[in-house]
Amino acid sequence: MDFSTLTGSDAHEAGSWLHLPHPANGLPLYLTDKNSVTTTETDKPCRVLVRGNRASQVKRVLDDRARNDELHAMRVMRATERDAQQLAADNAKGRDAHQRALLAASVADWENIVLTEGDKPAECTSENVLAALSHPAFMVAIFKRSADEAALFPDAPTG
Repeated sequence: MDFSTLTGSDAHEAGSWLHLPHPANGLPLYLTDKNSVTTTETDKPCRVLVRGNRASQVKRVLDDRARNDELHAMRVMRATERDAQQLAADNAKGRDAHQRALLAASVADWENIVLTEGDKPAECTSENVLAALSHPAFMVAIFKRSADEAALFPDAPTG
């Protein structure tokens, strides 16, 4: 590895591939010749290219959430009890929107992902990412991979 040309930010921008696990049993997902999703191994793994959490697009979403959390905390300190309940509800909506924005920013590309069984693999767009990968199990796997520094440097010596 040539350290003069590789920086941590380069690796975060490039991302790393994640073979998607089945939400119920954790087995890797594959696409069949008939474009159906299965856990039986084929030559078409269902994979997503996940940006690291210091990639510019991902960091922007994380920074926005941090600013929103600060603003929420300041509003709660000044709020009446009735207003605080509304602020809590608004904050919950904001967190949901943040997770969706973070998911869209984290996924750079994908392979063998279908939106509907039998359809051809879909193009990787923000809308399709949200449609296909918003299951909590997928989101957790993607967010963990985004934060996994070791996955960004698979050829680095360990210990």
